Amino acid sequence: MAIFRFDPNARSIRLVAHARNGQVVRLALALDTGATQTTIPLWAAKRMGLQPSPTRPSVLSVTAEGMVTSAGYELPHLQVLGQSLDDLEVITLNLPAAAGVHGLLGLSFLRHFRLFINFPKGKLALLPGASGFFRNLLGLVELARVYW
Repeated sequence: MAIFRFDPNARSIRLVAHARNGQVVRLALALDTGATQTTIPLWAAKRMGLQPSPTRPSVLSVTAEGMVTSAGYELPHLQVLGQSLDDLEVITLNLPAAAGVHGLLGLSFLRHFRLFINFPKGKLALLPGASGFFRNLLGLVELARVYW
């Protein structure tokens, strides 16, 4: 488990993600604990050959620009900071180029893990969410590494 270093003065925490549905697409995602859904751009969904979800064909999202209708997709695999999740519900949202990222890493992904952030030191760690003695012990060790 690695410690990710970021600039605490930057506008966002930019992470590299690898989305896969046969073909791997590398995405820059902003860590966004205020976003309910993880978002990817429409071009990435098309490149991976994803089809809109039959159970959730569209989602109404609140963005800085107002209300937007976004297509819902099931992403077969997403890997971020060494942690992976299969069959993740995502929505497509084309962010402006000025955002500097392709999408948002939201709670639909993050709720499956333990996230530790030390803003003053510019460090974060993403750990498996599974409990158990050894996982909890590893979490405490990683927490100590993030905060010291």
